[in-house]
Amino acid sequence: MNKKKILLWAPFGSGKHYWGPGISAYNLYQQLDKSIYELHLAHGYKSQKDYTLFDSHTYIAKCGNSLFRQLVFLIYAKYWLKINACKYDIMHSLSPMSIGFYPAIWFEKYGPGKAYVKVTAKNSGFSGNSRLSKWFKLDKNRIKNISNISGIIAISTEIVTELQNLGISKKSINFIPNGVNTKVYSPVNKKSKTQLRKILNIQDYFTVIFTGGISDRKSPSTVLKAVTKLIEIKKEINLLIIGPERDNGDELKIINSILNKDPNLLNRVHIIGHINNIEQYYKIADIFVLPSTNEGMSNSY
Repeated sequence: MNKKKILLWAPFGSGKHYWGPGISAYNLYQQLDKSIYELHLAHGYKSQKDYTLFDSHTYIAKCGNSLFRQLVFLIYAKYWLKINACKYDIMHSLSPMSIGFYPAIWFEKYGPGKAYVKVTAKNSGFSGNSRLSKWFKLDKNRIKNISNISGIIAISTEIVTELQNLGISKKSINFIPNGVNTKVYSPVNKKSKTQLRKILNIQDYFTVIFTGGISDRKSPSTVLKAVTKLIEIKKEINLLIIGPERDNGDELKIINSILNKDPNLLNRVHIIGHINNIEQYYKIADIFVLPSTNEGMSNSY
């Protein structure tokens, strides 16, 4: 039996390097039946690791947040897909922005397979929320070209509603929420929590956890301000802020400014970067807080 070949189109890579859709897809495909499917990765992330999960991975060109980098990435992407789209049965694209949407169109144009684009947040890809999108009407162009791909994957009912309100047919939208591997993420009893806190060098206090990109949109500084107030009134409480810096350090500067003003926070607030054992920190937490201004269904939940 010939295996079905899936092309995972991940401009910022896929794996354990903390990029929401990329790590979500990596975790999802851990459950893939490799006797039936092959999984191939195409990306623009120079530091992408060679995970055994992928039967192959192809570096297209460097993809960054600048317009120049994304234009270069798209030029190389179109050329590569013109040659290689015929080799795959399905494309799973992780971005509704130009770097993920137009490659999906080219995939169906140059090959026999079907392409699906994942939408992970509201106001993303089809609603003209950036200046560039408004100036060049990129959002309207993508809506106009929905019929040129096989479908959209929406991870929340709010995103489904937003897409329908923008005039996108319900037939084009597939509602598939993010899942959780309950074998990895599971609660522990109080005794185990205390022991694990000791191992991780966290005081055995009530613990608040924030996980996600450290950015203005995710706003971990809001959680820090609230916890600071609680510590001021003698509450025994920890705060864990876990995740990579995502907005050129602006949000992290706010966090460090708050910490530098109050030495009492130093043993209570833990700024933790990229870690591979995040499930251990979830186990020691008592409450999860994500004061994000815009989400679809966060992978941090």
